[in-house]
Amino acid sequence: MSARGALTVEPTGRVYRWVTFGIPELLASDNGRDFVSRFLREAAAKNAMSMHFTPVKTPRAKGTVERAFGTINTRLLHQLPGTTLGKSLAHLNYEASKHAALTLPQLRELMEQYFVTVHNPAQRRGRWRSANDLFLEGIQRHPPRMPMAESDLDALFGLTEFRVVQQYGIQYRYLKYQSDELVDVFHTSKPGTTLSFSVDITDLRAVRVQHPVTGRHFVARCVLNLGDDPYPLARWLAHLGVLKEMGLKAGVDHDHALAERALQKKIASLSEAASIQARKEHLRAFKRLAKAGLQDVEDALEVPKASTGAAATATEVISPTSDIEDALLAAFSKPL
Repeated sequence: MSARGALTVEPTGRVYRWVTFGIPELLASDNGRDFVSRFLREAAAKNAMSMHFTPVKTPRAKGTVERAFGTINTRLLHQLPGTTLGKSLAHLNYEASKHAALTLPQLRELMEQYFVTVHNPAQRRGRWRSANDLFLEGIQRHPPRMPMAESDLDALFGLTEFRVVQQYGIQYRYLKYQSDELVDVFHTSKPGTTLSFSVDITDLRAVRVQHPVTGRHFVARCVLNLGDDPYPLARWLAHLGVLKEMGLKAGVDHDHALAERALQKKIASLSEAASIQARKEHLRAFKRLAKAGLQDVEDALEVPKASTGAAATATEVISPTSDIEDALLAAFSKPL
């Protein structure tokens, strides 16, 4: 198999719109860790969705899903540079790592374009109707449920946490969040008031906090500057693991900047690894860092004392790298 040239995704300016919409009433899945996680159970409960798990090791119980993934693999993913092809084509000696040319945002855009313009409108053999046609016919008989407000969707599908509001705001895994609304809540509520907030595990730069009186959600942003790109929870756990490894303290801006630079060097070493085995060894090392950040950091790191004044903004910007980091950390960014 010959190497493919670099495939680039140019912004088209076109908005790709999904025909399907609404909150599902039933979520059927296998027993993968993603689907049995606390994160998904909470999201299903908050959205009044029932969950059904198929028997273990019985892919025929969800044949429609398996067939869809097979079609996506053959019609899209295996046509892209960097595909791993699978065991059946391993004899071609195609080294995916040498031909990878897509960043994760580019792959997401390609996937969106494929589903909206190719997969969903395509007529299915035997019934000569597309997935879009079936959905539009179905909602005539049974209209889908919709959220009360579109702005609440992020909170409904986020990881729910509870913290006591402090003068500096609220804290989640050594990250402090503050907003004008939180300041008002602190000054108008009783001492020790507990707030519920939603965490997007794909981006820790902000959380959505539920007001204790009105019930509406508002945004509180991270005091530490995490950069302009989304900062996933998986990366932050790896960051805390590096922090512990270096003997630094959480809550100190300078120490966080040092740990972030060290983490970026470790990520860069992954992109330079020549063999797949070396990449696997690097990946295992990052998993250990994330595990340390998740399980041991509470005891190993000194918890910073609450400041009496307004929290200061970090002087150094923590800027995550791009596709290499995303591809690496996606392997252990499981909902907690």
